[in-house]
Amino acid sequence: MIYAALTLWMMLTLAGGLAIYHLLVRLLGARLTDWLMLPATVVSELAWSVGILLTGRPAAGGLISFSGSTASPGQRPTGTWGFFISMLAAVTSLAAGLAVFCALVHWIGQPVVEALARTDMIETGGHLAGFGMPLADLPQSWDAFVDLLGYQITLVGRWFQAWGRQDWTHWHTLVFAYLGLCFTVRLGQVRHDWRAALLAEAAILGIVAALGLLSAGVDDAVKGDIWFLLNFAWATVLVLLAATLLATAIKAVVQTLRRNE
Repeated sequence: MIYAALTLWMMLTLAGGLAIYHLLVRLLGARLTDWLMLPATVVSELAWSVGILLTGRPAAGGLISFSGSTASPGQRPTGTWGFFISMLAAVTSLAAGLAVFCALVHWIGQPVVEALARTDMIETGGHLAGFGMPLADLPQSWDAFVDLLGYQITLVGRWFQAWGRQDWTHWHTLVFAYLGLCFTVRLGQVRHDWRAALLAEAAILGIVAALGLLSAGVDDAVKGDIWFLLNFAWATVLVLLAATLLATAIKAVVQTLRRNE
């Protein structure tokens, strides 16, 4: 059950990042959005280009979108194997994003992730056991579904509590806040063929689930560090999605009022 839950919440995290990116593009423009998330933009687009080059195809398109209200998709591979080439490029992009995200948490973000877990858990055996485990139980009844929805609000509240407990005068906190938000939004591929990207990402999660069933080491990693990082990323997506939807609604209201003047 935990691997089905892992796949569900990871796909929702990636889809949420895609939605946040395109909402930001509508609010700020494509070029400014890419510049604001420059570190994640560079990693994601370079990794995508590497994936294309590995197939012998030329990689075209810039790292930064052109100005406008839509993201510049760059070159979409065509031909018989075009869709599979896009999937390979999406895999390299996701792998690079996850590698950088995990490195950031390991080097400077551990206090934040542990603070989020410690809001209601105790440390046992070197691991913060039980953090976010309600997400691992997929609802099998209406009441369980309602409880799961309620837990999303709880998780967001704990996300704010965790950040509130950090020392904001320390550069580690500021850097991780910025880079963590950037790489959470751009973990998945947001400027290219999103259908190929989501399918490739689902395939990777399926492979992880298979390895977890066969290897105790992978299973322990999924139930430990990977699950903590997923909960942190999902909570971040929930907060950013709510913020961007609110900003979009405010912008729409202001534009409507101006037209009626």
